[in-house]
Amino acid sequence: MTQEFRLDMRFRNNLVLEAMQENGIESIAELGRRMRSNGSRFHTSKLYTLINLREAPTDHLGNWRPIAFRLAEVLKRLPEDLFTPEQEQIALANNRASIKVSFEEVRMLLEHRAGGQSPEALAHAGELREKIRVALGQLSAREERVLRLRFGIGGIGEHSLPQVAKLMGSSKQGIQYTERRAIERLRRSRRGQNPLVTFSNKPQPRIGILDDEVFEAMQTS
Repeated sequence: MTQEFRLDMRFRNNLVLEAMQENGIESIAELGRRMRSNGSRFHTSKLYTLINLREAPTDHLGNWRPIAFRLAEVLKRLPEDLFTPEQEQIALANNRASIKVSFEEVRMLLEHRAGGQSPEALAHAGELREKIRVALGQLSAREERVLRLRFGIGGIGEHSLPQVAKLMGSSKQGIQYTERRAIERLRRSRRGQNPLVTFSNKPQPRIGILDDEVFEAMQTS
């Protein structure tokens, strides 16, 4: 098989990049400015190094570095949501690589990236993700984090009530109350036809924050 293409790859932390997208942050430079907004003195170059997997987010004792804590705070996540156990200690000497591929391999890669969906379906999914992001932005930071963890929004995986309680240093009952309050706030906004949480202006059956279609978009956003 003729390998007529060279594929240049760069390895970066996709969990951080997706969290940036969900928070409307378009560049690492903008992320750095937000991280310094509270007086923190994190240089943007250190942030690039961290996201490019050139430096581990934990020290030699396994403790989170201050930059990882601040990054998680700005992105409304826990550090554990932004770095897998494998990434916690990884520090690549070089995060770039090149491989030779054939036209058929390129075609298969592009089809897989699109998930076999039509451009219209991809556009609809993107619209849903954006509306979910805006809707969740109306909640408090605690409410948003609870919903993201409980329902796996952003592809971080669904967490049980005890798991969320442990991660957030709260009780199971406290997390359950926060979850119900957040969902009720979104439902009230929906009933009031708040444009920020109206997922479609077209008549559709059972459109709302708890729809399967919406949750699927949440989990893949």
